[in-house]
Amino acid sequence: MQSPIRHGEGSHDHRRGTAGRAGPRSRRLSSAAAVVADLALAALAAGLIVFSRQYSALDAGVAILVLVAAVVAAAARLVEAFRGRAELGVLRKPLRPDLRPHLLQLLNYTLVAALILIAGALGTFTNLPFYAQILDLPLSDRISGEQATVAVQLAALALAALALVPARRVRPVRNLAVLAFSVLLTVSLAPALAPPRTAVAVDLPLEGEWAMIAGGRSTLLSHHYRHPHVRNALDFARWSTARPSRVAQSTTRPGTASVSRCWHRPTAPS
Repeated sequence: MQSPIRHGEGSHDHRRGTAGRAGPRSRRLSSAAAVVADLALAALAAGLIVFSRQYSALDAGVAILVLVAAVVAAAARLVEAFRGRAELGVLRKPLRPDLRPHLLQLLNYTLVAALILIAGALGTFTNLPFYAQILDLPLSDRISGEQATVAVQLAALALAALALVPARRVRPVRNLAVLAFSVLLTVSLAPALAPPRTAVAVDLPLEGEWAMIAGGRSTLLSHHYRHPHVRNALDFARWSTARPSRVAQSTTRPGTASVSRCWHRPTAPS
């Protein structure tokens, strides 16, 4: 009578041991899937940067990356908070030894936010409405360069704020991608922040009101900068306060810079 009972207990323990061994295996598979997903996202982000730089729109690529990352991070953080997987210790007890990786992650995202704020202050994202008008995107004629800049800067600050309530597990691949993005921004902004060696003051050789849409000592400010023979070239667009003519073939609103063609416009008398 006792032998079947012992056999049943042994079978139960064996099944429970099998289930216990499957738990770590499942977690390892989940971690591997997360690494693969992060690698794929990093590859997509790198592809976006390379593509935008190839087509002389690195500022647009950076802006898109920051805006999309902020939206995705906010949505993911809401899901993690709903499932109880958000780490609140960074806010409550940031000096806990086990939270050091999370603090490094916070520093990583804070660095990105600071660099985006600097880039925006230099005028990096003021041309985003031009790109939107060229692509004929909805509401592109209602957004100013200042509004676009503020939107990108707020998105970067949101990424830093979300790092205060991170997920419990720190993702190394994702943080390395963010660090690489910071290096890219630093290298791109360094020439613009350094004082010019030989500065020359010139007057605008054009009549009327114009806006400079490309110019500066950075690939984020000017698509000319990466070409040594035209590195100091400047691009201007005529400032329009009225409706554009049919020749312009573009839409604009009063008080905004038009993206219409400005060839053969009269220059200022010499």
